[in-house]
Amino acid sequence: MSRNRISRDGGVALCKALKGSLSIRVLNLNFCAVQDEGAFAFAEFLSQSKTIQTLYLENNKISGTGLIAIAKALEKENSSLETIRLWGNYWDTAACEVS
Repeated sequence: MSRNRISRDGGVALCKALKGSLSIRVLNLNFCAVQDEGAFAFAEFLSQSKTIQTLYLENNKISGTGLIAIAKALEKENSSLETIRLWGNYWDTAACEVS
């Protein structure tokens, strides 16, 4: 689904549609402009998903706030995520320092 310009509204809608999905393992949304609103939706999706293994969100105009939300979602022990790619977004100091 990369390079589809789904934007932030599309990212939010996609996460709602995928909620509870037991089959999605890999999701490539590079260059889709999901922005922070989409990042918040993906953070919620990641904190609830038990099947997603790979997520690509490169070059999506996500700021530090959205990146931090994703990082916090990954702190949950039920995450099945093995690979996430976030380069090309707007990394600020706070996002770089999240542990």
